[in-house]
Amino acid sequence: MLNRIFEQAKKMNIRIIELEVITDNAKGINLYHKMGFTDIGIYKDYFFVNGMFKDAVVMQKTL
Repeated sequence: MLNRIFEQAKKMNIRIIELEVITDNAKGINLYHKMGFTDIGIYKDYFFVNGMFKDAVVMQKTL
């Protein structure tokens, strides 16, 4: 699915994709790394989950 998104983004002349993923989602972070995303920062208290604020890893991929 991500590859289809990348192809559509290229057709639309989008060259950079950014996303945020909750820091305790190790499987998600690993998947995004395998798909070519790199970590570019942390958003503190970005997500509110089950009554608690959680940090997010900000990731980026250049197409």
